Amino acid sequence: MFRRDDRRADPRWELAASTPVLSADPKTVVGLVREVDAQAGERTLDGVLIACAHPTGWFLHAVRRDDLREEDLDHFHELVIVRNYLLLRQGPIPQVWRPAPVGQEWRSVAVSMAADVAGIVGDLGG
Repeated sequence: MFRRDDRRADPRWELAASTPVLSADPKTVVGLVREVDAQAGERTLDGVLIACAHPTGWFLHAVRRDDLREEDLDHFHELVIVRNYLLLRQGPIPQVWRPAPVGQEWRSVAVSMAADVAGIVGDLGG
């Protein structure tokens, strides 16, 4: 997706890679997502990325399900890094980030890889 050389050349990659990732029970993760996406309960969620606008930039963190499968952890962490890098570079893109009901907060929903693949296959008529 992004070459390693690109990541070393831009300090925003390092900021994105240092995003704290907390774990919470699935009910908490769904609750955070439902505040910005009412359909969230019908999908399998890995977690949510949270960005709070601040005069000096952004406060970033993510919350993942505490029952996330081991094989999905690396995918989730990479998703956190890439989405937060793009946020730092371009600001909140409406297709990826949604305003939260609190202050200057934005949230980005991380749907599980299995749900993404099932949705794509379903869209293709598979």
